[in-house]
Amino acid sequence: MKNFRNNVSRLIIIVVISHLFSVQGTAQEEVGHFTVRQAGIVSTIIPFVNPVSAVDFYNYHNFVAHTGLEEAGTAVIFLYREAVTGQLSLFMILSKKGGEAGAASVTFAGIPANAAFLVRDDLIAWVPDLFEISPPTAAITWAWCEGFADGMVLGPLGDEFEITLSPQFSAGITRAIFLFGDIDHPQTIELDLIDPVIIRGTLNFPSGVSVDISPSIPLVDREVTFDATATYDRDGDIVKYEWDLDGDRIFDIITKDPVVTHIYPTSGIITATLRVHDPLGEVTYYSFPVEISEITIRAIRSISTREILPEALFGVTVTIETNIDLVGVRLEENLPRNWRIQPVENGEVTFNEATRQWFLPDLIPAGTSKVIAYEVMLPKRHFLVPLALPNTFMIDGLLHVDVPAMEAEIGGDQEILVTNALSIRTAISKLIPRPTVKERDVLDFRLNQLIEPHQLARAKEMWKAQRESSAPVGR
Repeated sequence: MKNFRNNVSRLIIIVVISHLFSVQGTAQEEVGHFTVRQAGIVSTIIPFVNPVSAVDFYNYHNFVAHTGLEEAGTAVIFLYREAVTGQLSLFMILSKKGGEAGAASVTFAGIPANAAFLVRDDLIAWVPDLFEISPPTAAITWAWCEGFADGMVLGPLGDEFEITLSPQFSAGITRAIFLFGDIDHPQTIELDLIDPVIIRGTLNFPSGVSVDISPSIPLVDREVTFDATATYDRDGDIVKYEWDLDGDRIFDIITKDPVVTHIYPTSGIITATLRVHDPLGEVTYYSFPVEISEITIRAIRSISTREILPEALFGVTVTIETNIDLVGVRLEENLPRNWRIQPVENGEVTFNEATRQWFLPDLIPAGTSKVIAYEVMLPKRHFLVPLALPNTFMIDGLLHVDVPAMEAEIGGDQEILVTNALSIRTAISKLIPRPTVKERDVLDFRLNQLIEPHQLARAKEMWKAQRESSAPVGR
């Protein structure tokens, strides 16, 4: 019976403690909002929550910490909340047992009035570490031998504070990180080793920041609109918007209007930041990337053949691609003398034969392409200029745009060889095999350069027949 009662008592204690931790863990989501800021980049964090005290979690013995979060050559920083008391502390652990020798110092500003060093690693007579604190400032100097490490715990912090750490790592530290979230599976924020680290806690929850960018693909020298209308705050309307749109960490635009515009002179990826102020004075940072693209307007010509016979017909396509809206587009093609253009159906595109220009619809939307196709008939041999064959002829052209006002040369294929004797590859790729033995094979230069199996089969038949007809009699 005694054992039974003891077991029941233990079970009740376990249930009560589990419930207490559960309630505390739930409350943690509602108590305070915490951020880490360095060099203008702000990240929201969640302190670790654990049942044991901060001192017990640091577990200082044999001159080093034993939290399980230590990393060799790394400064590990995190906030720690004791689940039972709710007390919040700041940890900074430098390297780990077995690491290299090192030295570091850090100054603190903004320390809460009741805070103190709960753990001083190491504060013993023969170690030259120095801990000084007089809120709101403090300073620490560490030095540790090979195989050892250093660190500290500062607390209690309360839930409203803004502490600035200015570190100087002289030796033994090559990386700095801030950990947060689930203590068993922490998330990591990479810090640099130079800039101050600002850790902030507030009971006033931040604004929910949202920024829409238009157009979706911002372009060089074109106006970009940033719309933060969807930003909200539980305490009322946003009272001020501050924008750093060029990524220089200076908030150039300060306004009550949630919509602003900016023009970027060069392409690249910019980290922009919006800083919003709520009615209670809470400031929320929101950083986001803006990728600025070059304006690309291209017209590429594709010619169906690289060599051709006089009096033959070939095909041309010009593909226009743009990442900006185009208005008033004209395509002008310049062909050799006596070469005649035969328009084909191109939807709403119209062709002016006198000027050899195609006029496109009023608008070609950004992110779309337009294809213009036409055919060209070569004159008879004695009308070609120059007359000598084989000879290479050129096709060139221009793309004219009214808005934005510009002209661009048409790229892609330009040259075509006019000859009296085709290469074998061209002849086969343009071959349309005769459907019956009574009909003739045909060459169609509008076909592409690929050789199809049926074309190759017919070419082999022709080669075999020619070989047999040219064989000496009697053999």
